[in-house]
Amino acid sequence: MIRGELSDGRERAVYDLERAWRGLSAAQRRLRGRDARETEDLSLPQYYLLRPLLETEEMSSGEISAHAGLTPATATHMLEQLVRAGIVRRERSTGDRRVVVTSLTHRGKRLMQAKNKVVIAKWREAIADLDEAALDHAAEVLLRLIRYVDDL
Repeated sequence: MIRGELSDGRERAVYDLERAWRGLSAAQRRLRGRDARETEDLSLPQYYLLRPLLETEEMSSGEISAHAGLTPATATHMLEQLVRAGIVRRERSTGDRRVVVTSLTHRGKRLMQAKNKVVIAKWREAIADLDEAALDHAAEVLLRLIRYVDDL
């Protein structure tokens, strides 16, 4: 359907929201493509996987996967790649030898801190002119869209 053919303001707004949602999905695919070509920097998925380690020195793979919204197998695979790259280390927990904990290496901390500065600065820039009410509404819409995707 073409936007100009829609009969009322709500239909046009729903159309515009759906178009913006498709645009966001496309932007995320482009980002994954750019990330795949980057070799020196952390990819955004790697950053989001490791982000809790900026606040907590070590975590189990299960805790990390839960924070990132990934399956434990996916998180473990990513962590193994990051171990090979010298960004994280994985060791048996001293408290429970059955648990493997992950922590950032010195190099990993430097990369994460640098990436964190860039991500936060760009995030704040993107939403700088939105007031509290707009941000609250945006969060509500995004939460509904998350439920929509999870229900598909």
